[in-house]
Parts: sequence; C-alpha cells; structure tokens
Amino acid sequence: MKIVVTRPEPGLSETVDRLLLLNKTPVCSPLLAVEYEPVLPPMLGSSILVTSMHALPALMAQDRNTNILSVGEKTAQKARDLGFLRVFSANGTALDLAELFLKMNFSRENAWLAVGAGNDGRLYGELLDQRLGIQRIKAYQIRWCQSFSKNVLELLKSNEIKQFLFYSSETARAFLSLLEKERRSSKGAISLHRLEIFCLSKAIARVFFSSKYAQEWKCVQDNFLDIFLAKDA
Repeated sequence: MKIVVTRPEPGLSETVDRLLLLNKTPVCSPLLAVEYEPVLPPMLGSSILVTSMHALPALMAQDRNTNILSVGEKTAQKARDLGFLRVFSANGTALDLAELFLKMNFSRENAWLAVGAGNDGRLYGELLDQRLGIQRIKAYQIRWCQSFSKNVLELLKSNEIKQFLFYSSETARAFLSLLEKERRSSKGAISLHRLEIFCLSKAIARVFFSSKYAQEWKCVQDNFLDIFLAKDA
C-alpha cells in the first residue's frame, strides 16, 4: 500500500527512510513550501522561544548565550548545532513549551517568540501569546503548493486504498484546498472512500472531521506515530 508523506523538509527524508525500513511504500508529496525571512538583527532580550526548526535560520545573528527554549528535542539539538549554548527542550507541544518557560522563571519582558506565518498571513503561536504574553516575531512564511504532483493525482483517482500522513493542521488545510479544486475539475473522478488519513495529533484530525468531506473518508486516525513509526513496528 502506498503512503503519501505530505510534510516538507526538514523531516520528509527522515520519515521516508523510516517507512522504507518498515517495508512501506512512501510517496513524497510535500504540500507546503517554506520561505525563510532574512536573518533577524540581534534582539534585546534574554530568551527566545522556538516552536519549529524552520525558525532557526532567522536567529543566526543572535547572541549564542541567549536562552533558546524549543518545542522539542530535535529542534533543540539543531539549535545546539548552530552554536547556541543555553538550549532547553520541551516535550513536543506548545503547552509543554509554555510550561517550560514558566518553570524556568525567565522574564516575559525580555523574551521573544520566533514563529512562522501561515498561508493566510496570520502568525502562528497564538496560544503561547495568549498564555504568556510574549511578543511574536516572524521567522518564516508558509505557502501552500498550488497543485498535487502527477503521481499523487493519479493515486487519488485510482481504486486502490491509499494512505496520507499529516504532520500539521496547515498541511491538512492545504490538502483540502487542493482536493476541492481537483474534485471540481475532475467531475467526481476522485473518490474518498478508499482514502485513509493518518494525523500526528487530534488537532490535525479535527481539520478533517470538520471539513465538508467528513462523512466520506474511509478512516481518519490521530495516532499514526504509534501505527507506522513506533520502534517495534
């Protein structure tokens, strides 16, 4: 069975390699493009919160003694590789990052939140902004891809069961936008009854459950790490 991996780099190659080790048949189809902001000038402050690895290139001019609080360990390790000396890692979610910041008792007045902007131009990190009251600064821009690849479009139109992996709500929204466009142009050639959706989290799954196609998916799961990427899989 073919599994379409929709995430961009960094992360796409790692996921594909893992699926190959599990004897799966991955199909690379990133639905997002990342546009990096120019390197930010040195900022006054002692702490920068980072919710994505994509934010790190914009921080290259920052003092290497700045406290870097990352959402997860992979982003934290990348920050260390870039030379930052005071790096702290949360457990993978925005709430975990907020709890880490509060536990460290760093000054909110001297902290920044480096985030991206979605395809609609709105900054990410609203939850952290509300919880911590930290100023957000744009580090990268996400754009939706304008079309499915030829391979994915053919797969969507086929009668075989196919699976799609989603790592973010933004990717899910990009997929639904392209799906709507293709279903209109193909006049019903794309059936969703043999399409299985696997999401990293419940929040991503809710994007599909709340869509106009909610009753058409073959299945929507919110625990694909357990299903596909577990160490003992």
